[in-house]
Amino acid sequence: MNRWIKNILVLSVIIALGIIFFYGFNAHLPSKFAASTHYISEGERETGAINIVSSIYLGYRVFDTLGETVVLLITVSSVIFLFKKGEK
Repeated sequence: MNRWIKNILVLSVIIALGIIFFYGFNAHLPSKFAASTHYISEGERETGAINIVSSIYLGYRVFDTLGETVVLLITVSSVIFLFKKGEK
């Protein structure tokens, strides 16, 4: 192919990716972020926490946080067990 055709092809791909990047991602987002709006407006009333981060972390996602803590505890315990077993 001619060098000019390759340059035009590369430039058109870059422009198409730019259009997809700037306009394509925004087209799939909801017009209003319903979850964040709900957490901000109703978080204090539903959880009793004054801090929004604490209300989300300890009020709405408590079971998820508990599950992550259990997995982390099992992982750390397993690593300690394996290292102690290798010392003997």
